[in-house]
Amino acid sequence: MIASSSLFALSLDLGRLLQPSFLGGGLLFYVVAAFSLMKIAERTEHRGEAMVAWIPILNLLLMIKLARRPTWWVLLFLVPGLNFVMWVLLCLALARARGGGFLLGMLMAFVPILGFPILALSSE
Repeated sequence: MIASSSLFALSLDLGRLLQPSFLGGGLLFYVVAAFSLMKIAERTEHRGEAMVAWIPILNLLLMIKLARRPTWWVLLFLVPGLNFVMWVLLCLALARARGGGFLLGMLMAFVPILGFPILALSSE
């Protein structure tokens, strides 16, 4: 018989995940990110696709188009570990394509709740 230890025990508190504050924070983040991406798209040649920013998965394709990267990049987001690197590269490319710099791209990658609105609301 194998003794169980707390190291291998999986404790998932579903009650905490379903609390209104957790769900509200996630919803707030989603709305800010989608609105920001929509505003970024409206200021580019992709005006007609701006509403796609509200549809999960398709908003990633929109970000790739706005960053002027090949569409096959979406496949690289499916590789665990590599998806983090691709996220950083995509944020840097999107910031550069919209006239932002390295610091704004890093802010978008690591603090997207601040970085995306700054890029969306900044003047060209």
